[in-house]
Order: sequence, then structure tokens, then C-alpha cells
Amino acid sequence: MMKKMEQEKIPPDTSQTTPHEKPSQEEGEEIAKNLHAAETEAKKHYEKLLRVMAEFDNYKKRTSKELEERTKYANEELLASLVVTLDDLDRVIDHAPQEASSDIATMMVGMELVRKSLLTTLEKFDLKVIEAQGKKFDPTEHEAIATMASNA
Repeated sequence: MMKKMEQEKIPPDTSQTTPHEKPSQEEGEEIAKNLHAAETEAKKHYEKLLRVMAEFDNYKKRTSKELEERTKYANEELLASLVVTLDDLDRVIDHAPQEASSDIATMMVGMELVRKSLLTTLEKFDLKVIEAQGKKFDPTEHEAIATMASNA
């Protein structure tokens, strides 16, 4: 009975499977050529990606630095304007009459308070009053506004 079964075995249908054929020489060369072209193109894209990434990193650094400088110089302009206002306020206080009515005296007290408040605000931004009157000129602390001939 076993023998009968072995004889009845039907061989697998090979008409639907494709045998693995080796590509011809021409096909192999074309595949190698296409592979090389794809590798070259991939390398170009990778190099371009690296350049774009580096440019973007430089852009981020540059814009961050520009923003920092812009903020610094915006504060610098504002502080310079406030110093001019402080100078004007000092001139008003210096030229107030000594013998003034109580209304003017009250107003001068208010102006002194405003001056102190402005000085406190400027000190928050590291801007401090330095004593320069009668002292030797120090270019690290003073700003020259005029020149004078010396006797030396």
C-alpha cells in the first residue's frame, strides 16, 4: 500500500515558479552602472545635506548674536537718552531760586525725588555716577567732550 502511495505522489507544479537565471553580462553591467549612479547621487545629496545643516547652524548662531547686540545697543541708546534727561533735571534743580515760595520749594523736593528715582533706575543697568570734577582725566572712566591746551 505504501508503494502505491509513493507512485501516486504528484510532483510539484513547476510551471508557475521562475527559475533563478543569472543576468547576462550586459544586464549586469547596466545594473552596476545604475548602482554606481545611485551611489554618486546619494553622496551628492548627503554632502548637500551637511552643507545645509552647517549653514542653518551658522544662521542660528548669527541671528542669536544679532539679537543680543540689538538688545544691547537698544538699551545703550535708551540709557544715553535718560542720561541727557538726568542732566536736564540737574540743570533745573541747580538753577532753582534759593529763596523760593513754598510751592516752588515743594516742586523742587519732588524734582529731587524724581532725580533719585532716575538714578536708581540707571544703576539697575550698571550706569553709575562717577565723580570727575577736579580729577585727572581717565579715559577708562571719562568721556572727552573738549580739548584744552596744557601748560606742560
